[in-house]
Amino acid sequence: MTIQGVKVHLPPVGYIPDAFNPGKLIYIGVQDMSNEEGDYYWVRQGLPDDYLAKRNEERKKQSRNPLYIDNDLEVYRQRMWLYRLGGFWFYNTKRQKPIYITGMHWLYLEWMYIGCERNNGYPDFRDADKKFFYFLEYCIQNPNCFGLVYVTKRRQGKSAKSVVFALDAFTRQKFANIGIQSKTAQDAKEVVFRDGIIRAFQKLPDFFMPKYDTTAGISPTSELKLLRPSKRGRQDLEADDYLGGICDWRAGSEISYDGTKLRRYIGDEIFKTSKEIDIYERWRVVKFCLLVDGKVYGKAMMTSTVEEIEGATENYIKFWNDSDQEALHPDTKQTKTGLYRYYLSADESRNFDKYGMCNIEANRKQILSERSMYADDPVEYNSLVRKESLSIEEAFRVVTNSSTFDTIKLNNQLDNIAWQEDFYIEEGNLVLKNDSKEFDISNEIITPDNYVEWVPKKGGKYKRVKNFPHPDGQKLFRVEAGGYVSPLSKHLYTSGNDPFDHSGVQSKRHQSKGAFYIYAKYDPMNPEKGDMFVMQYIGRPKTAEEFYDDYMLALLFYGCQGLVENSRIGLIQYFKRNKLQNMLVWVPGRKEPGIPGHAKTNGAIAQVTEQYISAHCEKVYFQELIKDWIQFDVDNTQKFDPSMAAGYTLLSNKDFYIGKSTREKPKQLLSINDIFG
Repeated sequence: MTIQGVKVHLPPVGYIPDAFNPGKLIYIGVQDMSNEEGDYYWVRQGLPDDYLAKRNEERKKQSRNPLYIDNDLEVYRQRMWLYRLGGFWFYNTKRQKPIYITGMHWLYLEWMYIGCERNNGYPDFRDADKKFFYFLEYCIQNPNCFGLVYVTKRRQGKSAKSVVFALDAFTRQKFANIGIQSKTAQDAKEVVFRDGIIRAFQKLPDFFMPKYDTTAGISPTSELKLLRPSKRGRQDLEADDYLGGICDWRAGSEISYDGTKLRRYIGDEIFKTSKEIDIYERWRVVKFCLLVDGKVYGKAMMTSTVEEIEGATENYIKFWNDSDQEALHPDTKQTKTGLYRYYLSADESRNFDKYGMCNIEANRKQILSERSMYADDPVEYNSLVRKESLSIEEAFRVVTNSSTFDTIKLNNQLDNIAWQEDFYIEEGNLVLKNDSKEFDISNEIITPDNYVEWVPKKGGKYKRVKNFPHPDGQKLFRVEAGGYVSPLSKHLYTSGNDPFDHSGVQSKRHQSKGAFYIYAKYDPMNPEKGDMFVMQYIGRPKTAEEFYDDYMLALLFYGCQGLVENSRIGLIQYFKRNKLQNMLVWVPGRKEPGIPGHAKTNGAIAQVTEQYISAHCEKVYFQELIKDWIQFDVDNTQKFDPSMAAGYTLLSNKDFYIGKSTREKPKQLLSINDIFG
């Protein structure tokens, strides 16, 4: 059976692995749990009716004879341990289908109290959980895997599964330390430790309950210790009766567990972590806590609820992608994070019948119908999509309470591209050359012998669309008499710029970045390669002059003009000083290039952007721009550098038609001359 790229192997029907003899099997048969003739489904068995009475009697006799054991109770206890370590078989559905569940899944169903309203507070059997525990067992047994990242919707037992994952090792292995972190220290303490670990631990039957330190009472608030309570002046003669592990929670900082040896780690709600905390850096620290002598000693379970994903989504998407079990390194046999990933979609996690099954096709149809009710309400629609996501891409969908533009369309395009950036986008730099010699452009006047070259480089300043006929190897500008530079391809390309003029450090709340785009105009001979942004630059170099250099190179490379805000005196003076003023857009009748930056301009930018998104959203491949558009506020434009740069770019394209709204066909030709002439 293959589950999300992992091939799992099940034992023959009626057999389970022998935990004490690797490679051997033990026959336990297949049990009928429901005891209903012709109908078979999971029913929790719990303790036998006479267990507690017999156990109390056994304790009385053991007080007089420590070696006394009730044979019937011991047979029962040994059978319970057999299931916990090897797994369990039971019949399910009217067809009497034999189902195997792992030992941890059996422990979860039979003995992991989660406080739910049904089933006396214990979980129900679900076929989706069966597959998850198969996958989890594979991760635990795989010596090259550090654990898994688990993303699903609310109310799917995410936290409960992480609790049984931790307690299973903690309550049966020597010195099995457990670490817990969540999006906040309070969540780690109250949600995972108190309501999860402690509550479930207290409900374990005595044959699964190890001895623990009761100094802090039966409900400790900071740590649960499987240690003998210290007694002053008395030698500890019974220390070997204690497993020796410690389970605790700590703050969500990157270094909280630095230097700690861990057998299990719970990273709760990792995709809702504070923006001040780098989940990559925290994982690097925790990862070393799970290593002993260079080998994987412990395992991690990182979880997140889909509707709560927010914050540094680019980092989260990278973390998810770097945990792809289908992209293992050929030598280490590991993913980039060392983790595997598991996603449970909404259509697999609702409307379960008594057999733990659901109709995925019917669920999907129902979910899509629910979405259609909010087609005219982007906020509610996107929120619903994320809560009931049908793909991991939808789970990371951006939700905003207000937006100027069509967030449904924008999020759909973001779903298409965010996970395949390397397929759509390449990074690199632009350099000025003359006979293969690179120049320091800050001191170089453009000459007829100069040309600009694209140099691919991971992490370069520029991003451009792959599979587009960029002018590589062409020279699309000329140097005229007096050294003035003019563009040769302004009929093919145009550009817009939202620069910064000051080199000083700004507020950390929003440090403005310079941004610009290159736009390929409509080409009737190749319409699929026109009306699209083909290059993006978003950054804040050390000086404004360096940013101007970078912009100049882009305009020279594409041989086009750029539209700027005319109050940005620094950039305009730079272009004039270097005889590049012809590379800027001039509005007829104005003494300076560019257009004024005021409310009228912002309104025009919002209008032209709205129409562009309606007509050509599927041609946008820069996810930074899409995310900025989703959040865009026309009354607070200073926070949206990419949106403003793209807006100036669209205004510079005199061939772009707009209508009164996105729901109307284009009716008029928008020109910056009409707006500012």
